Amino acid sequence: MERRRLVFKKVKGIFEKLSTRRNESVRKTITELIQESPKEESSLNEEERILLSNTLALRDLTVDDVMIPRADIVSIPHDISFKELTKLISEKPFTRFPVHHTTLDDVLGYIHAKDVAIWSKVKDFDVRKILQQVLFVPPSMRLLDLLLQMRATQIPMALVIDEYGGIDGLVTSWDVIREVLGDLQDGHTPEISAQLTKENSRTYIVDARLLIQDLEEEIGSILSDEEREEDIDTVGGLVMYITGRVPGQKEVIKHSSGVLFEILDASPRRVTTVRIKLPPR
Repeated sequence: MERRRLVFKKVKGIFEKLSTRRNESVRKTITELIQESPKEESSLNEEERILLSNTLALRDLTVDDVMIPRADIVSIPHDISFKELTKLISEKPFTRFPVHHTTLDDVLGYIHAKDVAIWSKVKDFDVRKILQQVLFVPPSMRLLDLLLQMRATQIPMALVIDEYGGIDGLVTSWDVIREVLGDLQDGHTPEISAQLTKENSRTYIVDARLLIQDLEEEIGSILSDEEREEDIDTVGGLVMYITGRVPGQKEVIKHSSGVLFEILDASPRRVTTVRIKLPPR
Protein backbone atom coordinates (compact mmCIF):
# COMPACT_ATOMS: atom_id res chain seq x y z
CA MET A 1 0.00 0.00 0.00
CA GLU A 2 2.92 2.36 0.74
CA ARG A 3 4.29 1.81 -2.77
CA ARG A 4 0.87 2.55 -4.25
CA ARG A 5 0.60 5.80 -2.27
CA LEU A 6 4.01 6.90 -3.52
CA VAL A 7 3.04 6.18 -7.11
CA PHE A 8 -0.22 8.11 -6.77
CA LYS A 9 1.65 11.05 -5.22
CA LYS A 10 4.07 11.20 -8.13
CA VAL A 11 1.38 10.84 -10.78
CA LYS A 12 -0.74 13.45 -9.01
CA GLY A 13 2.15 15.89 -9.17
CA ILE A 14 2.65 15.26 -12.87
CA PHE A 15 -0.99 15.80 -13.72
CA GLU A 16 -1.17 18.95 -11.62
CA LYS A 17 1.40 20.32 -14.04
CA LEU A 18 -0.70 19.10 -16.96
CA SER A 19 -3.89 20.64 -15.56
CA THR A 20 -2.39 24.14 -15.70
CA ARG A 21 -2.39 23.91 -19.50
CA ARG A 22 -6.02 23.14 -20.24
CA ASN A 23 -6.11 24.80 -23.64
CA GLU A 24 -3.48 22.50 -25.09
CA SER A 25 -3.78 18.89 -26.23
CA VAL A 26 -2.62 16.18 -23.83
CA ARG A 27 0.02 14.98 -26.28
CA LYS A 28 1.39 18.48 -26.92
CA THR A 29 1.43 19.30 -23.21
CA ILE A 30 3.27 16.11 -22.25
CA THR A 31 5.80 16.56 -25.05
CA GLU A 32 6.54 20.13 -23.96
CA LEU A 33 6.92 19.12 -20.32
CA ILE A 34 9.40 16.40 -21.28
CA GLN A 35 11.43 18.84 -23.37
CA GLU A 36 11.49 21.70 -20.85
CA SER A 37 14.79 22.71 -19.33
CA PRO A 38 15.26 21.35 -15.78
CA LYS A 39 15.84 24.95 -14.66
CA GLU A 40 12.27 25.98 -15.50
CA GLU A 41 9.88 26.20 -12.56
CA SER A 42 7.32 23.78 -14.03
CA SER A 43 9.87 21.32 -15.40
CA LEU A 44 9.84 17.63 -14.56
CA ASN A 45 12.56 15.70 -12.82
CA GLU A 46 14.25 12.81 -14.63
CA GLU A 47 11.96 10.14 -13.20
CA GLU A 48 8.86 12.09 -14.22
CA ARG A 49 10.26 12.51 -17.73
CA ILE A 50 10.69 8.75 -18.03
CA LEU A 51 7.16 8.15 -16.77
CA LEU A 52 5.64 10.57 -19.24
CA SER A 53 7.73 9.25 -22.12
CA ASN A 54 6.29 5.85 -21.33
CA THR A 55 2.81 7.39 -21.27
CA LEU A 56 3.30 8.79 -24.77
CA ALA A 57 4.41 5.39 -26.02
CA LEU A 58 1.10 3.93 -24.82
CA ARG A 59 -1.12 6.85 -25.82
CA ASP A 60 -3.26 4.77 -28.19
CA LEU A 61 -4.77 2.59 -25.43
CA THR A 62 -8.49 2.98 -24.73
CA VAL A 63 -10.69 2.12 -21.77
CA ASP A 64 -11.76 -1.06 -23.56
CA ASP A 65 -8.15 -2.29 -23.54
CA VAL A 66 -7.82 -2.33 -19.75
CA MET A 67 -11.29 -2.55 -18.23
CA ILE A 68 -12.28 -5.35 -15.87
CA PRO A 69 -15.03 -7.20 -17.79
CA ARG A 70 -18.59 -7.22 -16.48
CA ALA A 71 -18.40 -10.89 -15.49
CA ASP A 72 -15.52 -10.15 -13.09
CA ILE A 73 -17.02 -7.08 -11.39
CA VAL A 74 -17.83 -7.54 -7.69
CA SER A 75 -20.86 -5.31 -7.12
CA ILE A 76 -22.89 -4.83 -3.93
CA PRO A 77 -26.70 -4.64 -3.69
CA HIS A 78 -27.93 -1.43 -2.05
CA ASP A 79 -29.79 -3.32 0.68
CA ILE A 80 -26.88 -5.50 1.82
CA SER A 81 -26.54 -5.98 5.58
CA PHE A 82 -23.51 -4.82 7.56
CA LYS A 83 -22.59 -8.43 8.38
CA GLU A 84 -22.83 -9.56 4.76
CA LEU A 85 -20.82 -6.58 3.57
CA THR A 86 -17.97 -6.99 6.05
CA LYS A 87 -17.76 -10.68 5.14
CA LEU A 88 -17.58 -9.88 1.43
CA ILE A 89 -14.90 -7.22 1.95
CA SER A 90 -12.78 -9.64 3.99
CA GLU A 91 -12.96 -12.22 1.20
CA LYS A 92 -12.09 -9.94 -1.72
CA PRO A 93 -8.76 -8.24 -2.57
CA PHE A 94 -10.42 -4.90 -3.37
CA THR A 95 -10.95 -1.66 -1.46
CA ARG A 96 -13.66 -0.13 -3.67
CA PHE A 97 -16.93 -1.74 -4.70
CA PRO A 98 -19.69 -0.47 -6.99
CA VAL A 99 -23.18 -0.48 -5.45
CA HIS A 100 -26.24 -1.31 -7.56
CA HIS A 101 -30.00 -1.09 -7.07
CA THR A 102 -31.60 -4.07 -8.80
CA THR A 103 -28.92 -5.08 -11.32
CA LEU A 104 -25.40 -4.01 -12.25
CA ASP A 105 -26.92 -1.86 -15.00
CA ASP A 106 -28.40 0.35 -12.26
CA VAL A 107 -25.26 1.48 -10.41
CA LEU A 108 -25.79 4.03 -7.63
CA GLY A 109 -22.15 4.77 -6.83
CA TYR A 110 -19.30 3.04 -5.03
CA ILE A 111 -18.13 2.50 -1.45
CA HIS A 112 -14.65 2.33 0.06
CA ALA A 113 -13.81 -0.43 2.53
CA LYS A 114 -12.37 2.08 5.03
CA ASP A 115 -15.75 3.81 5.30
CA VAL A 116 -17.34 0.51 6.26
CA ALA A 117 -14.60 -0.23 8.79
CA ILE A 118 -15.25 2.98 10.74
CA TRP A 119 -19.04 2.58 10.80
CA SER A 120 -20.08 2.40 14.45
CA LYS A 121 -23.87 2.10 14.48
CA VAL A 122 -24.26 -1.36 12.99
CA LYS A 123 -28.04 -1.48 13.53
CA ASP A 124 -28.52 1.72 11.55
CA PHE A 125 -26.16 0.74 8.76
CA ASP A 126 -27.27 1.74 5.26
CA VAL A 127 -24.74 1.37 2.46
CA ARG A 128 -26.33 4.32 0.64
CA LYS A 129 -25.12 6.67 3.40
CA ILE A 130 -21.49 6.11 2.43
CA LEU A 131 -21.95 6.11 -1.34
CA GLN A 132 -19.49 8.04 -3.48
CA GLN A 133 -19.93 9.11 -7.09
CA VAL A 134 -18.67 7.08 -10.05
CA LEU A 135 -17.87 8.12 -13.61
CA PHE A 136 -19.63 6.61 -16.62
CA VAL A 137 -17.45 6.44 -19.73
CA PRO A 138 -17.57 4.82 -23.20
CA PRO A 139 -15.17 1.97 -24.05
CA SER A 140 -13.61 4.08 -26.81
CA MET A 141 -12.39 6.79 -24.41
CA ARG A 142 -8.61 7.20 -24.39
CA LEU A 143 -6.89 6.22 -21.15
CA LEU A 144 -5.03 9.51 -20.91
CA ASP A 145 -8.30 11.40 -21.14
CA LEU A 146 -9.84 9.21 -18.45
CA LEU A 147 -6.88 9.71 -16.14
CA LEU A 148 -7.14 13.47 -16.54
CA GLN A 149 -10.89 13.33 -15.90
CA MET A 150 -10.34 11.26 -12.77
CA ARG A 151 -7.76 13.79 -11.63
CA ALA A 152 -10.09 16.75 -12.30
CA THR A 153 -13.14 15.21 -10.61
CA GLN A 154 -11.31 13.31 -7.83
CA ILE A 155 -13.40 10.25 -8.74
CA PRO A 156 -11.23 7.09 -8.87
CA MET A 157 -13.76 4.64 -10.33
CA ALA A 158 -15.38 4.55 -13.77
CA LEU A 159 -18.07 2.22 -15.10
CA VAL A 160 -17.80 1.46 -18.81
CA ILE A 161 -21.15 1.69 -20.60
CA ASP A 162 -22.29 0.20 -23.90
CA GLU A 163 -24.40 1.95 -26.53
CA TYR A 164 -27.61 0.98 -24.71
CA GLY A 165 -26.46 2.28 -21.33
CA GLY A 166 -25.65 -1.14 -19.88
CA ILE A 167 -22.47 -1.80 -17.91
CA ASP A 168 -19.69 -3.46 -19.90
CA GLY A 169 -16.81 -3.16 -17.43
CA LEU A 170 -15.04 -1.23 -14.68
CA VAL A 171 -11.82 0.77 -14.45
CA THR A 172 -10.17 2.32 -11.38
CA SER A 173 -7.51 5.01 -11.33
CA TRP A 174 -4.95 2.43 -10.25
CA ASP A 175 -5.81 0.26 -13.28
CA VAL A 176 -5.22 3.26 -15.53
CA ILE A 177 -1.96 4.30 -13.89
CA ARG A 178 -0.63 0.75 -13.94
CA GLU A 179 -1.50 0.23 -17.59
CA VAL A 180 -0.52 3.64 -18.90
CA LEU A 181 2.64 4.24 -16.88
CA GLY A 182 3.70 0.63 -16.53
CA ASP A 183 4.23 -1.50 -13.43
CA LEU A 184 6.64 0.54 -11.32
CA GLN A 185 9.32 -1.35 -9.48
CA ASP A 186 10.34 -0.81 -5.85
CA GLY A 187 13.49 1.10 -6.81
CA HIS A 188 13.77 4.82 -7.51
CA THR A 189 13.70 4.46 -11.29
CA PRO A 190 10.60 3.17 -13.07
CA GLU A 191 11.16 0.00 -15.06
CA ILE A 192 10.23 0.82 -18.65
CA SER A 193 11.37 -2.25 -20.57
CA ALA A 194 10.23 -5.78 -19.85
CA GLN A 195 12.81 -7.67 -17.79
CA LEU A 196 14.33 -11.13 -17.59
CA THR A 197 15.91 -12.38 -14.36
CA LYS A 198 17.89 -15.61 -14.20
CA GLU A 199 17.04 -17.73 -11.13
CA ASN A 200 19.45 -20.52 -12.03
CA SER A 201 20.93 -22.11 -15.14
CA ARG A 202 17.55 -23.49 -16.29
CA THR A 203 14.98 -21.11 -14.77
CA TYR A 204 14.03 -17.49 -15.46
CA ILE A 205 11.54 -14.98 -14.06
CA VAL A 206 10.24 -12.69 -16.80
CA ASP A 207 7.85 -9.82 -17.31
CA ALA A 208 5.10 -11.13 -19.61
CA ARG A 209 5.75 -8.13 -21.88
CA LEU A 210 9.22 -9.49 -22.67
CA LEU A 211 9.62 -9.84 -26.43
CA ILE A 212 9.93 -13.40 -27.73
CA GLN A 213 12.92 -12.21 -29.74
CA ASP A 214 14.70 -11.15 -26.54
CA LEU A 215 13.78 -14.40 -24.80
CA GLU A 216 15.13 -16.50 -27.67
CA GLU A 217 18.38 -14.55 -27.64
CA GLU A 218 18.80 -15.78 -24.06
CA ILE A 219 17.52 -19.38 -24.21
CA GLY A 220 17.57 -20.25 -27.91
CA SER A 221 14.79 -20.70 -30.47
CA ILE A 222 11.55 -22.22 -29.13
CA LEU A 223 8.71 -21.07 -31.40
CA SER A 224 7.32 -23.48 -33.97
CA ASP A 225 6.86 -22.40 -37.60
CA GLU A 226 3.11 -22.17 -36.98
CA GLU A 227 3.63 -19.89 -33.98
CA ARG A 228 5.95 -17.63 -35.97
CA GLU A 229 3.27 -17.25 -38.63
CA GLU A 230 0.90 -16.00 -35.92
CA ASP A 231 3.14 -12.98 -35.23
CA ILE A 232 3.35 -13.67 -31.49
CA ASP A 233 5.39 -10.82 -30.00
CA THR A 234 5.60 -11.38 -26.23
CA VAL A 235 5.81 -14.12 -23.61
CA GLY A 236 2.31 -13.19 -22.45
CA GLY A 237 1.04 -13.46 -26.01
CA LEU A 238 2.63 -16.90 -26.36
CA VAL A 239 1.02 -18.42 -23.26
CA MET A 240 -2.35 -16.96 -24.27
CA TYR A 241 -1.91 -18.46 -27.75
CA ILE A 242 -1.13 -21.89 -26.28
CA THR A 243 -4.10 -21.90 -23.89
CA GLY A 244 -6.55 -19.92 -26.01
CA ARG A 245 -7.36 -17.73 -22.98
CA VAL A 246 -5.78 -15.70 -20.18
CA PRO A 247 -4.26 -18.36 -17.90
CA GLY A 248 -4.67 -18.08 -14.15
CA GLN A 249 -2.12 -17.55 -11.40
CA LYS A 250 -0.04 -20.67 -10.52
CA GLU A 251 -1.10 -22.37 -13.76
CA VAL A 252 1.69 -24.27 -15.53
CA ILE A 253 1.68 -24.44 -19.32
CA LYS A 254 3.90 -26.79 -21.31
CA HIS A 255 5.19 -25.64 -24.69
CA SER A 256 5.83 -28.07 -27.55
CA SER A 257 9.57 -27.37 -27.13
CA GLY A 258 9.43 -28.77 -23.60
CA VAL A 259 9.69 -25.34 -21.96
CA LEU A 260 7.35 -24.85 -18.98
CA PHE A 261 5.63 -21.51 -18.32
CA GLU A 262 4.42 -21.01 -14.74
CA ILE A 263 2.09 -18.04 -14.27
CA LEU A 264 3.28 -16.15 -11.18
CA ASP A 265 1.00 -13.14 -11.49
CA ALA A 266 -2.05 -12.44 -13.66
CA SER A 267 -5.26 -10.44 -13.72
CA PRO A 268 -8.54 -11.41 -15.42
CA ARG A 269 -7.38 -9.65 -18.58
CA ARG A 270 -3.62 -10.22 -18.84
CA VAL A 271 -0.60 -12.19 -17.66
CA THR A 272 1.95 -10.12 -15.73
CA THR A 273 4.84 -12.31 -14.53
CA VAL A 274 5.99 -15.75 -15.69
CA ARG A 275 8.56 -18.30 -14.50
CA ILE A 276 10.19 -20.12 -17.41
CA LYS A 277 11.72 -23.55 -16.82
CA LEU A 278 13.88 -25.05 -19.56
CA PRO A 279 13.77 -28.82 -20.18
CA PRO A 280 16.71 -30.96 -19.01
CA ARG A 281 19.62 -31.10 -21.43
